[in-house]
Amino acid sequence: MKGSLELKQTWRHTAILALALVMMMLMLGACGSRSAGEDAAADSRLYKDGLGREVAIPVQPQRVVVLEFIGDLLTLGVQPVGVPQYDVGTFQTQLNGATGIGQDGDYEKIASLNPDLIIVPDYAKPEAVEAYAKIAPTVAVAWNATILEQLHAVADILGKTAEEKAWLERYTKKGQEVKEQLADSLKQGETLAVLQVSQKSIYAYAPRLFANLYQVLGFQISSKMKELVDNNASFAVQSLSFEALPEYAADRLFIIVSDNDEARNVMKQMESSDVWKSLAAVKQGHVYFLSDRWANYSAATLDWQLDEMKKLFATQP
Repeated sequence: MKGSLELKQTWRHTAILALALVMMMLMLGACGSRSAGEDAAADSRLYKDGLGREVAIPVQPQRVVVLEFIGDLLTLGVQPVGVPQYDVGTFQTQLNGATGIGQDGDYEKIASLNPDLIIVPDYAKPEAVEAYAKIAPTVAVAWNATILEQLHAVADILGKTAEEKAWLERYTKKGQEVKEQLADSLKQGETLAVLQVSQKSIYAYAPRLFANLYQVLGFQISSKMKELVDNNASFAVQSLSFEALPEYAADRLFIIVSDNDEARNVMKQMESSDVWKSLAAVKQGHVYFLSDRWANYSAATLDWQLDEMKKLFATQP
């Protein structure tokens, strides 16, 4: 009887010890899960994007795929892991190992890059945004904003507002220096128009898209352009016929000719016409032919343009 009682007590103590060990393991497991959840929450934050959505994004994203705004990322010191194919050439010397994701953002290519954040323009198709969001947190940035507003949005998303502020200070100082250097080459009150020949079409750009020319150097817009801006403050680009070209003419003409045969042929036809030869800017030798890079809408291009303007106006006053 005594041996049986001792055996029962031994089994009882063993069972209690085992139960205690199981409960301790469960508690440790729960604590571990809670810590992981808390860490995940601490590493992300809610961001209200250009589409009005609240998206949980990484506090410090490390692998960013971007479908626009490449120049803004580079300005902030961020190297994207994936970029649209058409921008690879534009920023080839500045990109470090970025992969082309096709013209419109191939889902499989993007997924293969294992991004922790995807940035798209707000004009992206809803179904595309939804598909990207299945790969990684996806935020939209307003496209119809000024470049500086656009840069601020990207800086906010990436947690790079200090870098944004430092760049703005450098850019403002550089712009003032360029303006002073070109003071003798430019006349106060001169008008300027920016046109683009793309494939078989001709476009006139709104002044807000070329802040360096109108806000930094102080060029004025033509009466026709003023009419368009007054009617629609968010106006960006106006398609025009060849016959309407004199309406958009100005003291100086910036002509962006796209890099394709159709655009070059249209430009040749324009230059051989009487309409073209009658323009005051043509007669005065104040026509500047520019590359597609001028039409890239980013902070990196703003900085690049300041250097290019010094070359243009110094050699062709």
